Amino acid sequence: MSENKKVLLSLKDVEVKFNVRGRILTAIRGVSLDIYENESLAIVGESGSGKSVLTKTFTGMLESNGFISKGSIIYQDDLLSSLQCTLTKREIRRYHRLVKLLNQQAAYLGGKDDYLQILEEKKALKRMISLTPEQKEDFSTRKKDLTFERVELYNKKIAAETSKEKKEIALEIKKKDKEISQLKKERRQVLKEKRNKVFKDKDFMLAYKNKIQSLKQHYLEKVSISSVSEEIKRQNRLIAKEILLSIERYSPVTQFFYLNSLKDRFSEAYKKGLEMTEETIEKLYELITFRVIFKGVENEYFNALSDQEVQEFKQKNQELLKDQSENYEMIQSFVDSIQGNEKLVYFIAQKVVENPQTDLTTILYDSYDEAIMIPNTIMKGYTILDLTKIKTATDWQKIRGSRIATVFQDPMTSLNPIVTIGKQITEVIMKHQNCSAAEAEKRAIYMMERVGIPDAAKRFKEYPFQYSGGMRQRIVIAIALSCQPKVLICDEPTTALDVTIQAQIIDLIKDLQKEFQFTTIYITHDLGVVASVADRVVVLYAGQIVEAGKVEEIFYDPKHPYTWALLSSLPQLATKGKELFSIQGTPPSLYNVIKGDAFAERNPFCLAVDLQYDAPYFYVSDTHFAKTWLLDPRAPKIEKPEIIQNIHEKLEKTLTQFSKEEYEYVRYNKQRSHLVDTEYRHRLSKR
Repeated sequence: MSENKKVLLSLKDVEVKFNVRGRILTAIRGVSLDIYENESLAIVGESGSGKSVLTKTFTGMLESNGFISKGSIIYQDDLLSSLQCTLTKREIRRYHRLVKLLNQQAAYLGGKDDYLQILEEKKALKRMISLTPEQKEDFSTRKKDLTFERVELYNKKIAAETSKEKKEIALEIKKKDKEISQLKKERRQVLKEKRNKVFKDKDFMLAYKNKIQSLKQHYLEKVSISSVSEEIKRQNRLIAKEILLSIERYSPVTQFFYLNSLKDRFSEAYKKGLEMTEETIEKLYELITFRVIFKGVENEYFNALSDQEVQEFKQKNQELLKDQSENYEMIQSFVDSIQGNEKLVYFIAQKVVENPQTDLTTILYDSYDEAIMIPNTIMKGYTILDLTKIKTATDWQKIRGSRIATVFQDPMTSLNPIVTIGKQITEVIMKHQNCSAAEAEKRAIYMMERVGIPDAAKRFKEYPFQYSGGMRQRIVIAIALSCQPKVLICDEPTTALDVTIQAQIIDLIKDLQKEFQFTTIYITHDLGVVASVADRVVVLYAGQIVEAGKVEEIFYDPKHPYTWALLSSLPQLATKGKELFSIQGTPPSLYNVIKGDAFAERNPFCLAVDLQYDAPYFYVSDTHFAKTWLLDPRAPKIEKPEIIQNIHEKLEKTLTQFSKEEYEYVRYNKQRSHLVDTEYRHRLSKR
């Protein structure tokens, strides 16, 4: 699949945590996954396995106590990644100030050894007046234990039935609060004693101040005589352009804040003597904003010229540099490398003639910079969109709805009951498509027709309560697709619907996917639904991917015991008169560190190694992998459960039986159209 389709979303080592009453719950643990363009992907697992949490990270919809602690989610979209900045006189002044500041800070590279020594002396003093690692660990452990005990008492108080019990527990909670307060007081006292001991030692403090003063003096002497190379100056010009591009999309206040933060970071980096490699620059941008890489410009020196203009400037260049053929070739080569035109060649040639004593390389780069920094020039850049780094609502609005849309399981949680259906669709279109109200209404009615709403124009002004459950879900799908997103997340879209409507909604999503060419991500615990809609399946358990592959590989050649258990619980495989298979036990607590395989306690095929070590991923094929020790060459040969052996034949047999019952049902209704067996129809539809 990777050879034929473009990767749209790329997840790498994603870890999601929640802060729940003072405890950390790890909902997603090290998920890595590529999602391709125009594919149907199903994410399967029990409730609490992390399916919905994982997809909420794509749209920044995690609950307020949730956060992504690790990993990256790269979204590939050339339109969103391409950014530009139109230079004004104000921007040009800002650029020159930035270059000047960066060059000044680069001079501090000469005194980096002294600066690092000053920092080390300050750190040594800080260590002396701070808690030791052992003391920190002790206080932290005691505080965690007391906090945990208090949380347990609070939960016990909520569950208490009588007021007497609640009062008794409330007193115990107060005692715990006093113990926590006393612990904090003890910690402050220890710190105070350590600080007093150091700061009252006059001889030590005098020696420390003299040493710092001497280092600072030596540091400033070195900085004053150091010079900045032309190479670093050129690099600083590029950094300044990238900073302007990176802050362009924000409001003036946010621009000011981000600009100052980046200035401070680059200044500190130069003082520490860091080399401005790609990795270093990326780290300096972290936690502030996206780094936008400079890609080029559009203005009179870089736009395409007519053939006549090209010939005119070539003639001028040759006349100007008739005795400098070597320089002319070098200028032409340089201009070609930066995608300039003949006018830029002429501009640089003039500078060469005007400054015969100046180095040619210096003239080339100075002229290039001068040709860019003119009003109305459009600077172009490109950024790599990492969804884990998006901080502002403005940036999320460019992703949600227009690029990634979601259909939730209960339509009434997505629809406003006191706003008309038409209004709810048109406001989304107007927000993301920048069109008029009349045009938005036309598009809204068209989408209502596409999702199967009869008399869409007439029902445009109706309210959600005037629609049935299935029709409301169709409206939610229409809203989600109204801006033609590239990814549609379907979070159990049929769970809240009647069984007779579920198949219609699934077929509708499949038909719309073919028409609008978007990627569909289904979140479900029903493998029966997966078989008919997905190209690939990802099985999630305790926040980890335990198996992934094409739908045929997961159904007909599953490798992980958890996948075996999910398939075994399919109603279609049940034998008449026997109980349905169910997975014994409960998933592990995500508050604790999980040792070994998370499924080990519930796994009837558990090996001794499963209890001690987490399995790596074993690849069955290029598209199929599973996280189980059973695939290790050293593991004993274990056959999958009998119920899912020859699953293809069993499902075909079920389908044949279903077709016979359907035929009998149709024949029955034709003969007795006035007597419709609704119970029989309901049972048949459910199957």
